[in-house]
Amino acid sequence: MKDLVTREFERLLGGKLKITPYGKTQGLSFMLLGLYNLYKCDFNSSRFILMCNKKKAIYTSGMVSAHMAQIQTASGLQAVFATTEMPSYKRARFLEKHIPFIVPGKQMYLPFACLLLTESGSPVPKEYDSLGNLAQILILAKLMKMFATPLSIGTACSIFHYSRISVIRAFDELEYFQLARRSPATKHLEFVADNGHLWRMALPLLHNPQRRIIGLEKIPQGLSVYESGINALSKHSMLSPNPQMEYAVEAKEFNKLGIKPECPLEDAPVLLELWNYAPAKIAGDSIDPFSLYLTLKDAPDDRVQIALENMIKEIL
Repeated sequence: MKDLVTREFERLLGGKLKITPYGKTQGLSFMLLGLYNLYKCDFNSSRFILMCNKKKAIYTSGMVSAHMAQIQTASGLQAVFATTEMPSYKRARFLEKHIPFIVPGKQMYLPFACLLLTESGSPVPKEYDSLGNLAQILILAKLMKMFATPLSIGTACSIFHYSRISVIRAFDELEYFQLARRSPATKHLEFVADNGHLWRMALPLLHNPQRRIIGLEKIPQGLSVYESGINALSKHSMLSPNPQMEYAVEAKEFNKLGIKPECPLEDAPVLLELWNYAPAKIAGDSIDPFSLYLTLKDAPDDRVQIALENMIKEIL
């Protein structure tokens, strides 16, 4: 690794990197010494400790940042992380948190030297503000045990009937938010935590699938609807069902019918939730309990909140 970094400095910056083993281990834990090969580096007027990732160990930006702080405290010098592989979503995280790093042949980021170099032709790291519909569906389907992992792109396309491009984007989003990771060799997706932990990690990123609720006299013929709302929750709790029928359907499917709502919500025999995605992707006769939670999590009734929490606790 140190030879790759040395050549990278010569190739990109045209100067000689002076690099020697860092032998002062006082103040450094055995864990740190097991994770990194440490070198003291001099380049022009800059001095730093190079932390070379050993054996391609699994790492996160938070983990590396914490290790850097320990090394900087012990050495009195800036630390720089180096590894042979770093996916684009991780590079985006390192840049966002101003963590110095070097990936030979890909990218070099040394903020203390005001230096950011990206290999010409390499893709710019993608950034995402939120999870898209398919990424959310994959999380909820994983919680419902609809597929085994690791999950291939082809299997995801087959199960959920989305295009290959859509599945790849969903995989990118899940990696970006550190909810899953892909095998460098197979590109198969593996979630990073068990279901209970995954739900807690993902919940702040998950959105209510409802677009809006409309009132109808009856369900239009041929529409694929799924029981939802309080009536669906009553099957998981001691709550009484509502006198109004409550169903969910994908907004796109309903809009194709060209039907206009006929009733005010308070008087309608049927309340129909129009969703951003098809409930059928992860539904049985009723919508899945995790989507149900997302549709009702802001309900003001304390009884509903207690029923939701108990339902999720029982499932997980």
